[in-house]
Amino acid sequence: MSVQYQKENGPNRRNKKRAKAESLPSGMQEFWLRFGPDEVYRGTTIDASLTGMSFLVEVSTNRIHEPFVQLVSADKKISMEQELVYIKAIDKTHSRISLLLDEGNTPQLYRRIIGKAINS
Repeated sequence: MSVQYQKENGPNRRNKKRAKAESLPSGMQEFWLRFGPDEVYRGTTIDASLTGMSFLVEVSTNRIHEPFVQLVSADKKISMEQELVYIKAIDKTHSRISLLLDEGNTPQLYRRIIGKAINS
């Protein structure tokens, strides 16, 4: 399955409204994902909703062992810890990572930005 296929079909895989990465501010189109002290990867946002986010990450699936991830947006305006719920290998060096957002750990700024992107 190609990376392009993953990006194009990501928002259609669930019935929930999701914002494509292109509709998000540039600072939210990439995040730093920390899975532990020595495991930090740059994730390119595929799509996002009020309850979850998906990223394309240059890392093989067998390198990720932690169930929780610390996220920091590229512009450093959004920082939160969330739960990893899905990881799928796209090829030998890329994975699709999806996170379930815990309402208590999701910043209001994130909710406002995503809500605006979904409704526009």
